[in-house]
Amino acid sequence: MTASFIVLALCFGSPAGYLPTVEDTITVREWLTVGPFSVGTREGYIDPLADQGGEEAIRPYEGMEHPSIMAQGGVVRWRKVESEDGALRVWYEDVDVDWDALQAHHGWAGRRGVAYAYAELEVRGRRRTLILTDKVGAFWLNGRMYYGDVYGYRRGKVRTFVPVVLRDGTNRILLKFGVWGGVWEKERKIIFKILPVHEPLVFNISDVTVPDAVRGEVIEGWMAIPLINATEVPLRKVRLRVGGDEVFRRTETVVGFMPPLTIQKVPVRVKTRGAVTTEKDTLFLPVVAEVDGRKVSSVVPVRVRNLEEGFRTTYVSSVDSSVQEFSVLPPKDFHPEGTYGLILALHGASVPSGWVLGCYDPKPWAFVVGPTNRRPYGFDWQDWGRIDPLEVLDEMKRRYRIDPDRVYLTGHSMGGHGTWHVGLHHPDLFAAIAPSAGWTSFNIYVPFFMRKSYIYAHPKLRSIRDMVIREDRAEVFVENALNLPVFVLHGGKDEEVPPIHARMMVKRLKQLGYEVTYREVPGKKHWWDLKGVPGTACVNYPEMMEFLRSKVRDGAPKKVVFKTTDLALNDGIYWVRIDQMEELYRDALIVAEVKGDHVIDVKVSNVAGFTLFPPERWVGLGRLRILVNGHELRVDLKKYGPVSIRRDKKGRFALGRIKHKGLWKRPGLYGPIKRAYFSPFVFVYGTIGTPEETEVNLHLARTKAQKWWYRGNGWVRIVPDTSVDERIIENYNLILFGGPESNLVTRRINDELPIRIEGGRIVLGERTVPGEHLALKEVYPNPLNPERLVLVNAGTDLEGTKLTGALDALYASSGLPDYIVYGKAIRTEGWGGVVAAGFFDVEWKLAPSLGFFGP
Repeated sequence: MTASFIVLALCFGSPAGYLPTVEDTITVREWLTVGPFSVGTREGYIDPLADQGGEEAIRPYEGMEHPSIMAQGGVVRWRKVESEDGALRVWYEDVDVDWDALQAHHGWAGRRGVAYAYAELEVRGRRRTLILTDKVGAFWLNGRMYYGDVYGYRRGKVRTFVPVVLRDGTNRILLKFGVWGGVWEKERKIIFKILPVHEPLVFNISDVTVPDAVRGEVIEGWMAIPLINATEVPLRKVRLRVGGDEVFRRTETVVGFMPPLTIQKVPVRVKTRGAVTTEKDTLFLPVVAEVDGRKVSSVVPVRVRNLEEGFRTTYVSSVDSSVQEFSVLPPKDFHPEGTYGLILALHGASVPSGWVLGCYDPKPWAFVVGPTNRRPYGFDWQDWGRIDPLEVLDEMKRRYRIDPDRVYLTGHSMGGHGTWHVGLHHPDLFAAIAPSAGWTSFNIYVPFFMRKSYIYAHPKLRSIRDMVIREDRAEVFVENALNLPVFVLHGGKDEEVPPIHARMMVKRLKQLGYEVTYREVPGKKHWWDLKGVPGTACVNYPEMMEFLRSKVRDGAPKKVVFKTTDLALNDGIYWVRIDQMEELYRDALIVAEVKGDHVIDVKVSNVAGFTLFPPERWVGLGRLRILVNGHELRVDLKKYGPVSIRRDKKGRFALGRIKHKGLWKRPGLYGPIKRAYFSPFVFVYGTIGTPEETEVNLHLARTKAQKWWYRGNGWVRIVPDTSVDERIIENYNLILFGGPESNLVTRRINDELPIRIEGGRIVLGERTVPGEHLALKEVYPNPLNPERLVLVNAGTDLEGTKLTGALDALYASSGLPDYIVYGKAIRTEGWGGVVAAGFFDVEWKLAPSLGFFGP
């Protein structure tokens, strides 16, 4: 590394007992950059630098070469680039990439890539700092990976600060960021700054979640404040106080434990002393944090709104006890005693939910409510993004008089995809849905075919992954819209989400004979206004709004069609429920129809057991005939309630529920790996190994916690294995970092897991998995409390443990099954580096038919 790339950092004092910090903000002026490299959609763990030591170890020099399939000639080289005040523009005008050809042949998937920037920083003495990034997906400091601000939330005034410690001497910095190509890339820039941190504890006020103050109303709810432990030592009993002035009552929360260099977005109560009467447009809420006798203080701006303007409010999520926000536009001439419909309006990518409400005019007949998907990008309204609008709907029903038969779902772009996804999986909740410019699935929108996993992985491995993400494919579940009227809106010249998505869905709905209205507006692109119409035309389209207003839900239709591939996502709609599938993670279908007062005809496929709730509207009491795939069963229906039917040992249908002894898969105790994050969970890092193993376990936990905060606006507690008590075991899923040699909890349960680590080897049932430096991820009912899940992240050695961080489930369409074992080839070949993966069967046992065991 040449001397011109070394920056000298000056240092400044810090509170007694903590490391000092740098004197002022540091920006690196000269960088080496290289790229672009092709990466597949949602495959950011691939390491294009593996040929020269990899992301953790590389020390590049000017002119160093790497292979790249995006550049003509197949090679890219490191070159010098200067930044300006921490902003680095990387435009590959001197790299021969034919972006137009890539776009023409492969669409977005072919144009998508990553690039790198590298610099070295010389520091005298170890120093505490905060790292600020923008449009940087990840960065490595001295070989240790941290997540950055990949989406550039800073543009929305939310800043991502990551606490780190610079070491004495030379510090190696590697940035990884996305590249999409094309002319617009000239205007793109990334930001990397090193900031001083003078206190042990830091507020990130830019990312506070706080409800609006509505004039004439009392605030009594929840807010959340990101706290950063900017030290190398744990902070204990952090006292967080809010309020205490003439407007806000004082409330206090104690954070019992914050591990070193971690971020927690802490929920706290917020209350006003009475109804808000101020004429100001902003109130300022005092916040104070105290630890080790030191105090830090700040103020949180609280927006003041009139009721009719619409407002932000908050709720506590059942997933992780985090505080989430949503926006509400009350009906025109709203009366608290009135009963109203409700329009759930799902925002597009990068769009705050509150901004969406500004596109609608108040409806005399309905609330317009904007959930958040947890973040402006969030989870594509899948997974935790799907849960968010469902929780918001429940919250609105608790607070207001909402007519359950006049609830509607709409959204634009990513929100249009969410409308398809949420609506087709939960059709019984809505009177109608209206996707606008909505894409259907990643497989069609930004295809996966450029993924290394699809190039190198064994076909069965690809099928396992496809089984996990099949639930995300809206086009697969169109049958569920039998009783769900649909209005589809799309611009005829939409280049962002081509109208082929809408046309395909409409065609299928019409083939099924379902109710669908399609409006493809000629000449309109992805987003458009319509002169003279209040709001924005592509979301507040008058005909679409009138379509919604005219629909009333039929809560007990005569005929029900329900198709699913994952009972943990949803196991039933209307008056039918699937209790168990014959083959897990394959499509299950039930079609139930009332044929008369005492006859129900049922056709099922891949269903081992199901339950009917005969609708009183159509079925009379007395002798009830149920025809299941032509086989007749008779029930004496004395009162309305569940009627369960199962396959017996001979494969015939009989009355009664399937009985299980011991463990069995059911909603709430299911797979795959991501389900461990769908109900309250705690991160547990191992401390009983070597100091290096403990540090690796802790770093894995804090970086995943940082990702959960960044992507999911979430809150997760991180605790050492020695602090896991009966209360934690009883109430939480345990996300374990470290194997039996380094994590006390993993050691306690290791012998009772179907896949375990023994003597530095992974044992899968009775088979030993060959290979060195292997990583294991496995979800399973906690042997210490089978009503909760454990997710084990462990390696056969230290390198294998580090590798567990490469794959995680904290993003949409991650595709991880119940267990997966892989080696370092994952970095270059994607799932081609997986040596074992699959699902446990319905009794949580290993099943060869549901898994892959490679050479």
